[in-house]
Amino acid sequence: MKLALKIYLFTVLLFLLIFNATGYVNLEESKNAGLRREVERSRNEEATIVYGLWEQIPMISGMGIDLSILNRDLIQGYLKILVETLPEVYVEILDQDGSQVASNFNMEWPKERPELNFSSRDERRTLIRDHGDRSLLFVSSQIQLNGEWFYLTYARDITDFYTMIDHQWRLFFQSEVLALLLFSLFMLLISQSIAKPLKAMVQMTQEMTDGNLERRLPEQNGYEFALLGHHLNQMAASIQDNTIRLEAANREKEAFIESFTHEMKTPLTSVIGYAEYLRNAKTDEETRTEALQVIWEEGRHLERLSMKLMDLILLRKGNFAFENTSMDGLIKEVLQAMVPRFQDKDIHIEADLEPGFWIVEADYFKVLLKNILDNAVKAVEERGQIAVFLHFTNHEMQIRVQDNGIGMAETEIARIVEPFYMVDKARTRKHHGAGLGLSICQRVLEIHQGRFEIKSQLNEGTSVTMIFKEVQR
Repeated sequence: MKLALKIYLFTVLLFLLIFNATGYVNLEESKNAGLRREVERSRNEEATIVYGLWEQIPMISGMGIDLSILNRDLIQGYLKILVETLPEVYVEILDQDGSQVASNFNMEWPKERPELNFSSRDERRTLIRDHGDRSLLFVSSQIQLNGEWFYLTYARDITDFYTMIDHQWRLFFQSEVLALLLFSLFMLLISQSIAKPLKAMVQMTQEMTDGNLERRLPEQNGYEFALLGHHLNQMAASIQDNTIRLEAANREKEAFIESFTHEMKTPLTSVIGYAEYLRNAKTDEETRTEALQVIWEEGRHLERLSMKLMDLILLRKGNFAFENTSMDGLIKEVLQAMVPRFQDKDIHIEADLEPGFWIVEADYFKVLLKNILDNAVKAVEERGQIAVFLHFTNHEMQIRVQDNGIGMAETEIARIVEPFYMVDKARTRKHHGAGLGLSICQRVLEIHQGRFEIKSQLNEGTSVTMIFKEVQR
């Protein structure tokens, strides 16, 4: 069963229950209060009749008349006067034998007379009986006149009272039908308005299940639905972002494997080819030496490739030892270690290093600097220039490596951190490169909360700036 229908049926049933229960209680209370008033009135009038009969006895006694003879005449005369005074009241008086002494009841009495079943002389019985299409309220008692006992039955027609009660019930049911129609229409609209945003959310999740991660909910009305819709949109955006990242990571892995396979294939082909040549061909010593040299160089290339891959793997594991380190001292140490590389091409090194400390993983930071400087060395010609700058400003550390080498096109800058990507493959292989250096640098930057800013122009040189934000570790 749909939620809107459940809400509709539940509220309508609850409305009927409350409306009927409240109406029943109110009408019954009104009916009982009315009956209590009618009973009280009837009992008072019956008592008035009895007192009226008793008052006649002293008046007649004073005249010296024998009351035992005149009881019936007294009763009949009094009843005649009473009927003229209270025409809507019925009174019947019977003697102890059940013979009628006086009565103004113009309808046939029912055969059964439970109102006359007294348990004692002092008992007053009150009951309501239906007689034909009329409802009568009976008040009965026993009275003694001049030593003789009589049954006095007072009857009051309360048919109009029950007619009024029936009218109230009819009015109640008519009101209920009208209220139910209006309430049902109102709840139909309310349940639809409640279910509408939920339907949109269900549809959104179904579309997301089917692969449409761009689906978003429109702005909802109502605090709860607006909040739920906002969180669903956030969840959808997060899922979409994660999916995009996973797809990008998957593409990177595929490209990495493809590039790695290619990079492995080239030196292995040379190694296998020259080894096959040496095994099968008779060669002179010079040719043999040249072949062995190629095998050695390609083997070293494979070794460097495996070491670079190991660095990448270790960087991803995240076991780092950060220490507060003198950055100018660390850079000087790296420059000193690379002096032979600079001397090979007679490169002029300029260093402008501001003294200062920074929390870094020293070993991997050296790897970062060596890779950046190594790329600069590869880019410059003989007697080229490389400058290194270190500055601290506004909770930032900036390291810039600038060369006057061959540079690169603007389109190449965005891709140089991709694994195995090489701007000039011939130059990279000439220097035994694998295209993994900047990928490692990118990872080292990430663990230090840093970023690259690379500027380059063809034949004018490259400037690589590494910017680090101060981080509490």
